[in-house]
Amino acid sequence: MPDQRRIGRRTLLAATLGAAAGLGAAAPATAAPRRTGVAAAAPRVTATRLADGPVVLEQAHRVNRRGQVLGAWRFGDYNRRVALWDRGRITVLPPLTPGGTPLSGDLNDRGQVLGVEFFPGDPRAVAPAVLWERGVPRAVDLGAPGRERFAQPGELNDHGHFLLRTDEHLYLYRDGRPTLIDVPMPSVLGAGHTYGLNNRGQVVGVALGGVGGFVWQDGTTTPLGGGAEPRAINERGQVAADAARDGHPRAVRWDAGTLTDLGTLGGTSSQVSYLGRPLNDQGDVVGASYLPGDRVRRPVLWADGRTTDLGGFGGDEGWAVAVNNRREVIGFGLDEDGVQRGFLWRAGRLVEIPPPDGYTGCSLHLIADDGAIYGSARTADGSHDEAFRWTVS
Repeated sequence: MPDQRRIGRRTLLAATLGAAAGLGAAAPATAAPRRTGVAAAAPRVTATRLADGPVVLEQAHRVNRRGQVLGAWRFGDYNRRVALWDRGRITVLPPLTPGGTPLSGDLNDRGQVLGVEFFPGDPRAVAPAVLWERGVPRAVDLGAPGRERFAQPGELNDHGHFLLRTDEHLYLYRDGRPTLIDVPMPSVLGAGHTYGLNNRGQVVGVALGGVGGFVWQDGTTTPLGGGAEPRAINERGQVAADAARDGHPRAVRWDAGTLTDLGTLGGTSSQVSYLGRPLNDQGDVVGASYLPGDRVRRPVLWADGRTTDLGGFGGDEGWAVAVNNRREVIGFGLDEDGVQRGFLWRAGRLVEIPPPDGYTGCSLHLIADDGAIYGSARTADGSHDEAFRWTVS
């Protein structure tokens, strides 16, 4: 399997940018948009359910270069547990405390899992952060933050360092010691902001007090500028973000202090994906852009100074969700009947990823550097989703 280096992977859903702000010295993309269509000959698509006997993952949240998949196991009508799929075997991660409900956050290439544990019957209880190693949970030493209520586990890098977002602060934990990211944080949790971390220890996020989007490293905070709100950071320290231009959202990339408008397909707006991995380690970015007239939105790849229309299925909506380090892209588009259809784009060809036999629809979430695609499919009776791995040959 090719080396799948981690990038900053988003842990909180990113909301679309609302406030208008200029891009300052950002340079627009100069190349004309390119379009590609649906592949004429469909390659072979194989779907594998992520199951271990009666235990089936409902969702696939993260995948590492070992091929381990972090997801959720559903049992009963509403109960879910954090689970790790590894070459056909599923390990359901145990709670730290009897009665606790673990929720996952991230998975690194060492197989460590970061999460948080809630106590549904006691809303006053502190929700501790938990780190699982080889399936064994241990509590994260709260250290300096004291009894702050941990509400959201953040990203976990391959050194075992991770972010934790509390009610009021953002902390970077390294070797068991918390470091405060000393910027004014939005007070409402789950407000749709991304907080990312790479293996170089660079942190990306959003702050108040006129800071906006920022990159933090070793105590130094650098604003992205231009009203940019980050979506992801890669191992080179590049940041994919959404900004605004003349009141319209625009996809941008920040690189060593320079903010670049990535361009559109002729419409007034474009956006970086907020659903998966929108930025690879080469600086390629994926998302969506409107065509002229702003009535049809298409999936887009921004790479090598070009804005590439990835094609579609005849409908008026499409998004590119994630891109790997081989410049393979997954996403979805609506057909003429408004039905959502998943796709893989590689080397200029769009390949439909159909639901497995016996399922009615699918959503694609992740693509590994070996080209394996992970997502979920809806059962024929519509009762629930199940996680799958697709390969295209």
